Amino acid sequence: MTSFYGKDVTVRGSRLRLLPAYWHFAALAPALFRRGDRFLALSQHMRGQLVAQGCPESKIRVVPLGVDLSRFQPAPRTGRARTRVLMVGREVEKKGFDDGLRACAEARAAGADLEVMLLGTGSAGPGRCARWPSRCAST
Repeated sequence: MTSFYGKDVTVRGSRLRLLPAYWHFAALAPALFRRGDRFLALSQHMRGQLVAQGCPESKIRVVPLGVDLSRFQPAPRTGRARTRVLMVGREVEKKGFDDGLRACAEARAAGADLEVMLLGTGSAGPGRCARWPSRCAST
């Protein structure tokens, strides 16, 4: 069983495939698809990407990541405690850091007492603070 949940699916269709660090994706994928019994994909879109790359459709199962929020109830708050928002992931556009920061900025402008922490890798960190200085200021 092989799971595909991100870059491992999209790299073969991008310019990254030309970099030596990613040659193994192109070189080994046909054998993997031929010999593997089952492949897991995050979404129908990723499923389509795998099919386009030669993976037999019958071997793919979509297993979305997520949490059934109806199984959890927030604990009642006592007093007005500061809300902490933690954003974790690779700092690339598709991960939604800018959307999250925009939402937090709007909440703060509406009077919410919140603190935002970013934890991730990538080149967007310093540039993000230049674009959104009020969102990166310490509180």
